[in-house]
Amino acid sequence: MNFRLLTCVLALLCLSGPVWASSSSFQAGKKAFAQGELQMARVHFLQAASSGMQQPALWYNLGVCSYKLADYEKARHYFSRLLPQAKMADIGHYNLGLVALKSDTLATARHHFSLASKSSNPKIRQLAALALERSQEPPGFYGFAYLAHGYDDNIELNSELLGTSAQDDWFSELMLYGKKRFWQKEGRQRASYWGNLFFQKFWSENQFDQGTADLGLSYELVAKPFTLEISGDYAHSIYDGKGFEQTPSLVVQGRYQLTPLTKLRVKLRRSYLDMLDSEFSYLTGWRDQLLAELSWKKSLFSLRTAYTFEDNDRDSSDYSPRRHSL
Repeated sequence: MNFRLLTCVLALLCLSGPVWASSSSFQAGKKAFAQGELQMARVHFLQAASSGMQQPALWYNLGVCSYKLADYEKARHYFSRLLPQAKMADIGHYNLGLVALKSDTLATARHHFSLASKSSNPKIRQLAALALERSQEPPGFYGFAYLAHGYDDNIELNSELLGTSAQDDWFSELMLYGKKRFWQKEGRQRASYWGNLFFQKFWSENQFDQGTADLGLSYELVAKPFTLEISGDYAHSIYDGKGFEQTPSLVVQGRYQLTPLTKLRVKLRRSYLDMLDSEFSYLTGWRDQLLAELSWKKSLFSLRTAYTFEDNDRDSSDYSPRRHSL
């Protein structure tokens, strides 16, 4: 009986290999894979290896199963076993590039894609060239400008603790944002600074005009599937043409890729709100915010659930709420 490689879901490419001796465990693995039973498929393939089968098709199929199970270390191990095989080295490098995108640096992924792009197989060359194009380093600078015009039938006061004004008016607002990466090491560590300007102008009720300037610095460590980000920022706001509040903050954020489709994010922000307007001095104090978010995304569909907790310790206990939201 002929053995054929599993359809390469990673590369969207069908490959056929030479004829090898029959193995009931190998065939059982192919059947389980076709039925979507990835864990069982891998068990059968490992049984085939234990029984003496040492063919590239087996390592390839084990690599595909491990990748789809998000076991990237095992996937890297099995795909690496293809590299000494002249006819399989190109597809091995291509899939090692895909593994690196999930669990290693961008530079490592591009290295494997570059080697695969030299393949004598035109389909692999095309896939590798596309992967190289899509895996370019992110730009060192990112920014945007936002301009809007609208109507507010109950103007909100500057602080979220002060409620609304019972006044209405037309308004225009402008936001400018820019972020610059100034340091990077091996694609695993990077540091950036950013700035943000926001101004909201009311046409008649000028006493509600407000604006904020925000400057920040961040450090990011990538150790896939985990990413850690630590940042600090300083915000200064004005209200009715006068200084209203200054707020230094420290933020620690972690993201963990639970599965290829599911991500967990936890974010903690600690801020000190210093009220510059003596009329609102009772709002001076600390604010702690915690966010835990679980998200799932596949193609054009996404789901998100999040829990937030906020604790305030202001000079006035009447304006020190504790909030939970889901």
